[in-house]
Amino acid sequence: MASKQSRLDLDWAADLELLASALESGLLLPSAFSLLSERASKTWREHFQNIASALENESSIQLSLTQFKAQAADPRFDFLLELLMSHSQFGGNKLVASLLRSAQEHRARATARDEVSGRISAIVSVARLGALAPWLMVALLCTRAENLDAYVTGFGPAVLALGAAICLLALALIHRLSRLPEYKRGVAA
Repeated sequence: MASKQSRLDLDWAADLELLASALESGLLLPSAFSLLSERASKTWREHFQNIASALENESSIQLSLTQFKAQAADPRFDFLLELLMSHSQFGGNKLVASLLRSAQEHRARATARDEVSGRISAIVSVARLGALAPWLMVALLCTRAENLDAYVTGFGPAVLALGAAICLLALALIHRLSRLPEYKRGVAA
C-alpha cells in the first residue's frame, strides 16, 4: 500500500512527464500549463489551473511564477518553478530532459519511501507486541490466586503502575521514531 507522500510523488512524476511531453511537442509554457490544468492528476490539477490563469493574466512569466511559488508553498513546485524561471531567463535546450529526470527521481523516491515504510511497519508491529507481551503474562499469572496475592501487597500496585507507565512511554517513543520525515523546502525564497 502506497503512503500518501508516495502517491503525491507518483502523481507529480506523471504530471512532470505530461509537461515535458507538451513542451517537447512544441507548446509554449502558457499553453503547456493550460493543458496540465485539464489533464493533470487530481492531486495537482488545481495548482496547475492557478499557474495557467496566472500565466494568462500576467505579462511576465517570471512574476507570475514567483507569485505562485509563494502561494503553493510546496517543495515540488519550488523546484519546478525555479527550473522554469531559469529556463525563461537563460534559455537552453535541457528543460525537457531536466523535467524527465526529476520525474524519474520522484518515482524512485516513492519506491524507496514505500520500501522503508514497509520495513518500519514490520518493526513497529514487533515493538508493539513486545510492549504488550508483559501484560499478557501478568494476565496469565493473575489467573491463579497465589500469584494474585503478590500484587495485593503495598508494592504490587506501584509495580504495575510503573510497568504501565514504562510501556506507554515505549509505545509513544516507538510511534515518534517510526515517522518518516516530511519534505523540506530548499529553494523557497
